[in-house]
Amino acid sequence: MLPERNKPPVFCIQKNKIAMKKLYLLLLFLIIPFSKTFSQLEFTAFARSDSNLTYAGFANTKFYYITSDTFLFTNKADVTKFTDSTKSTQPHTINKIDFSKKALLLLPYNGVDCHSRFNFYTDTDTTAKTFTVHTDVIDGGCRAGGHYYTAWFLIPKLPDDYKLIFTSKVIGKND
Repeated sequence: MLPERNKPPVFCIQKNKIAMKKLYLLLLFLIIPFSKTFSQLEFTAFARSDSNLTYAGFANTKFYYITSDTFLFTNKADVTKFTDSTKSTQPHTINKIDFSKKALLLLPYNGVDCHSRFNFYTDTDTTAKTFTVHTDVIDGGCRAGGHYYTAWFLIPKLPDDYKLIFTSKVIGKND
């Protein structure tokens, strides 16, 4: 048995326990933002098998750069000009895109809460000559506000007489 004077004081043990709790909380706050359950950046599986819509990366474009003529890009030069002027991120596949067959779509979307998930899919109406990009926002059940995002998607190059349409709908947590 150790003499009484060599035992660590009780307040040192309590300080170590408090320090360990603080370290645990710090690690927890560093890990949670990158977990799938916390992140709104998680895409769910596409609602339908859709070969007309291929995710090409986040754009990180600020909302004030989005205008009606900045959604569809048909050549690399226009993409580069846009991303350079807005400090947006280029798609990770920019050098592999065949712009004679594909177009690049900049798609803005917004979650309804901090746990929102998203389904993206398309419909083509050959009679009305429309190509519609749908965004389903799935409510995650959190009360905090959602975030604004932009992402790049590859779509087939549309004929000149086709109209590009965007739709968005919120699906409740229990729907």
